[in-house]
Amino acid sequence: MSEFKNSLPFMLKTSIRGGISLRRWACAVLFWSVANPVWALDAVVLQLKWEHSYQFAGYYMAQALGYYRDEGLAVELREGGPGVDYVAEVVGNRAHYATGTPSLLIDRQQGKPVVLLSVIFQHAPDILAVAKSAGIMSPQQLVGKKIMVKQNNQTPAVLAMLLNETGSLAHFDFLDQTNDLDGLMVGKFAAIAVYSTEQPYYFQQRGFPITELKPINYGIDFYGDNLFTSEQEIATHPERAQAFLRASLKGWAYAMAHPDETIAVIKNVGSKHSGGHLYFEYQAMQDLLLPTLVPLGHSNAGRWRNIADTYVRLGLLKPDYALSGFVYDPNPTVEISRFYRYLYVAAALAGVLAFFIFALLAFNYHLQREIRRRKQMEARLQLNEEKLSTLFQFSPTGMAYTDFTSRQFIDVNPALQDMTGYTRDELLTMNYLDITAQEYRPDNIAQVEVMAQTGRFGPFEKEYVRKDGGRVSVLVNGFILHDHTGRKVSWALVEDITASKKAQQELLLAKEAAEFASRAKSEFLTNVSHELRTPLHTILGFSQLLAMGGLAAAEEQKMAVGHIMTSGKQLLGLINEILDLSRIESDQFELRLETFTLSPLLDETVALMSPTAAERGLTLSQGCYSDIAVRADFSRLRQVLLNLLSNAIKYNRDGGTVNLFCVIDGDVVRISVVDSGLGIAAADQAALFQPFQRLGAEKKGIEGTGIGLVVCKRLIEAMQGSIHFNSTIGVGSHFWVDLPIAVGEKVAESLPVVQISAFSPSCPEKISGRVIYIDDCVINTNVMRHVFRRLPDVELLIREDAESGLAQICQYRPDLILMDINLPGMSGLEALHLLKANPATAAIPVIAVSAAAMPNVIKEGLQAGFLAYLTKPFDVAELIALVSKTLAKHRV
Repeated sequence: MSEFKNSLPFMLKTSIRGGISLRRWACAVLFWSVANPVWALDAVVLQLKWEHSYQFAGYYMAQALGYYRDEGLAVELREGGPGVDYVAEVVGNRAHYATGTPSLLIDRQQGKPVVLLSVIFQHAPDILAVAKSAGIMSPQQLVGKKIMVKQNNQTPAVLAMLLNETGSLAHFDFLDQTNDLDGLMVGKFAAIAVYSTEQPYYFQQRGFPITELKPINYGIDFYGDNLFTSEQEIATHPERAQAFLRASLKGWAYAMAHPDETIAVIKNVGSKHSGGHLYFEYQAMQDLLLPTLVPLGHSNAGRWRNIADTYVRLGLLKPDYALSGFVYDPNPTVEISRFYRYLYVAAALAGVLAFFIFALLAFNYHLQREIRRRKQMEARLQLNEEKLSTLFQFSPTGMAYTDFTSRQFIDVNPALQDMTGYTRDELLTMNYLDITAQEYRPDNIAQVEVMAQTGRFGPFEKEYVRKDGGRVSVLVNGFILHDHTGRKVSWALVEDITASKKAQQELLLAKEAAEFASRAKSEFLTNVSHELRTPLHTILGFSQLLAMGGLAAAEEQKMAVGHIMTSGKQLLGLINEILDLSRIESDQFELRLETFTLSPLLDETVALMSPTAAERGLTLSQGCYSDIAVRADFSRLRQVLLNLLSNAIKYNRDGGTVNLFCVIDGDVVRISVVDSGLGIAAADQAALFQPFQRLGAEKKGIEGTGIGLVVCKRLIEAMQGSIHFNSTIGVGSHFWVDLPIAVGEKVAESLPVVQISAFSPSCPEKISGRVIYIDDCVINTNVMRHVFRRLPDVELLIREDAESGLAQICQYRPDLILMDINLPGMSGLEALHLLKANPATAAIPVIAVSAAAMPNVIKEGLQAGFLAYLTKPFDVAELIALVSKTLAKHRV
């Protein structure tokens, strides 16, 4: 570890990211140099072809981050300049490696034993800069003008562009290349060859707008900077060459991904450029290296042949050039290309001979046939031309006719004009890369390379940038033709697939949503089934034992009944929580917001939970400022606090503590529940507010549904608050609710209070009367009969449907009606409407007793005229109290 901390990479990262000054960093480098002598490493020299800049960023970072050191190399980076011949340095064994340009091809053919290790720049940075005010948009407009370009191997890409576009370099007045950038600004010459990564920044800083004529836009796509060595280095140190290449490419990958760190390193090694200049270089190099699209170091033999052929046309290379041995091959194979060439030539000659023999035999027949059909073919040709012209003009598919070399549009049909938003005249001044989105251009260029070899391209997808800036997705395919002059042209068919792409994306999103919903539904049903079966097992198990007489002792029967009631309440709680969650998620949940002080609510919740805490031997305490007021739903906030307190008690240790308190934090009040329980594991905390996440509580025999906290979170958020927690295993948990403080609002005078009552075996106050109960479920009616045995002076009449119930009501005129909502035939609501419409029965109070517990159903029932609405399962004591109160008040 200490060795790593003393390493240059560690100190460099620390200095850059930690903000250490360059002076202190330099001291660290000196210390590292002394503490880590380089004699233990293999010393090599890398000769840079120019002065320190971002152009060589990968090598600086490979050295600074220790990549060379990791490969066992101690690398010296030598700065280049105007007087440095980097090829001579390598050939003369004064440097092991150097950075170069594609002109290495020329050096190789001149007998210099140079070997290309890797291509760094996928595109050459050489461009022509012209004053934007001159209005020059193409090389043709420079004919007859003075341009500052070297007529040698230093700017071959620019020379090739001029030759391609004008046919001869004699059309230009060349000046000797100097660094006279100001000459362009004052009009001494019309254009100057520059590096796209360097000199444009000079013009930009001086507010002098330029137009860049790029060879790549005119069919000249040379490689840029590369890394090379000598044949001697490859022969004597092949492993070192591979190690140096690996570390260098790794450094380039880091440099192109971390520009700020890289710029700091370059400044430190003595670059004369400003940080802004270096960052400009980095941005320009993105398009040249294509680090996210093309693997660093990628080299294509076909492109090297194209470059060599261009050098031949420029007179820089002899036609009999050979590329064998020029590109470094870590795994060389036996050279059999000459044999294949002979084989191909022989096969071609055999094919040609066979063709001529066949042609000679068929000549007379074809000659006579062609004479007879000549006029017919001419007529058909004329007709086909008319058909093609009509198809071209009226086809809904875009069509383009372009020059293969310059990529310039020759003709376009109306469909393509509509697709791009440009007129025909505008498009004929452009090439297809001008309207191709930047990120699709490399693929487009690759398709052109395929077309050059196969004669056709596509289909492939890309995007056009419309004149208005919008984008259109297209599917392009085409092939190569030759026009009447022999010029290679390409014919492209362009289909607008924007709508289909959008539909495909929408379909994919819909599919993902459906799959997610299906998984959620399955998970929900699985969890609900588990939570329902657990209490049902208890209820059915003890019920069977009671039915079989297996629990003879009174204490055993009392215990069984207690378990059945507990499990029943657990089932009811699960159903209520699921209904709450369903209402919230379906936006059918209504809150009754009012302003109230917190102290009474906290006192009430503590009073409700104190008996449960006492059973566990827990200490339950509460503390809050008496004048803190909030605006919330009193009942729902009580529900949340009861849930939090219940969890704090259930998941606590025997003899532990639970504290409920509140404090003011700015404009919010924080209500906290702190326990000394088991705590929640860090791995489980992220899923705490997900449905049915009990986090292992089922293994401890603790009851719960796993959705209480989900409901709490939704309720608090609906009241414009938030709920949070932190927990430590073995220490306990702290849950808190943040709610806005109510300032300047009137505090409600009375709020709902939960009455704590216990079921009493004694009979209520003596009451009498006649009650009719309408329910089609035999079990429900049996329960009701047993309930009314506690009201011996009340007569209970039972009917199973609304029709017979209405008849009995008219006959006996009861003092109270209990009625289910969902009945066979006529519903409870329909029966209620008939009762209220009849003057003889309109005054009889009707109480709904139903399992339909959705808020909208309850609201509809109360609005229809039910005196009260009890949901099943009901509390027996509550039912008896409601019946007694109603009979005492409404008995007719």
